[in-house]
This record gives sequence, C-alpha cells and structure tokens, in this order.
Amino acid sequence: LIGCTGESIIGSNMEIEQAPAVSLWLAKMPGVNVLPFAMGMGEISLAGDLNDWTIRTGASPDRQPYFIVLPEPFTSDFKKTLEALNETYEGSTIFGGVPSAGGPGENLLFYNDQVRDEGLVGIALEGDIEVQAVVSQGCRPIGPGRTAETSFTDILNGTCSDQYLQDLAFHGSPIRLFGKP
Repeated sequence: LIGCTGESIIGSNMEIEQAPAVSLWLAKMPGVNVLPFAMGMGEISLAGDLNDWTIRTGASPDRQPYFIVLPEPFTSDFKKTLEALNETYEGSTIFGGVPSAGGPGENLLFYNDQVRDEGLVGIALEGDIEVQAVVSQGCRPIGPGRTAETSFTDILNGTCSDQYLQDLAFHGSPIRLFGKP
C-alpha cells in the first residue's frame, strides 16, 4: 500500500477539492510482482549506484519494471531520484504524482502501515504487465510545449516542430501552445 495526501482527490466520477476524501485503487495482477518501497531523505542522498537502487526498490533492471513514485516535494531530491532511476532502470517507465496538501511538514506519505512526512514512497511493477502513462490536464508541462500532430486513439505518434506551428499560424489556423498565442 502506498499513497499520499493531496489538494484534489479524483474518484470514478467526481473530484473533491479542499475537503477530506479518499480515492483507492485495487488490482489483481497475476504474473506481476508488486514491490512497494519507501526511502527517507538520507537514503535518497546516499543511494549512489545501481546496486543501492536495486536493493532499495527490490526491482531487477533486467525485468524493465514500471515505477509509480510519490515524492514529498519539500524533503526529497526528486531530480536526483529520477536521474538515478533512469540510469539504473534504463528504458523503464516512471510516473506518479507529488503530494500537494500544503507547505513544508503538511504533506504525508503512506507506506503499508506507516505514515511518513519525508522522502518518497513507490511501487515497482515487474512481470506480465504493460503500462501506458499519461499526463493529467492539471499538470504543469515539463520542457518545451508541443502540439500533437498525429495520433491513433490514445497514442501520440508525433509532435510538431516550431516551424510547423509558425506555418499553421501564417495560414490563419487558430492554435494555442501552453499559453502562447
């Protein structure tokens, strides 16, 4: 079990903001190893090589696990964590969210029967599983903005270049790119 506090909680057909709420996801996944892990601030800063991360997460790089990671934003060096996970588990998908219940000392992480106020919690998923991560519309974009050029159902096949966007704008197409006209 992992979890965290949040400003907005989304359920199957509603969103609760600034009020007590719980959203729970349960799954039965035959053939999948579910490996929960938790790391405090000190453990994150000390984890330096591939062996440290495989011991702390329990996941094997050879199995290309998927990771769900929830870092407490004021006490974890999430940039370092992402860099280390990407280096150790090259090609793995890493996704999650950041607890957002308030300022320093107000966010809580849940790990099995523990309540933690620092570090991060996560789950590694190994085995017979395929995960497709998407970014919620409420998330702030990371990196340069791009507009979808081609897609098939929910899979993005390509993004357009700045030149393509300029050409569209020149021909009078109404476009908007992350707040840019």
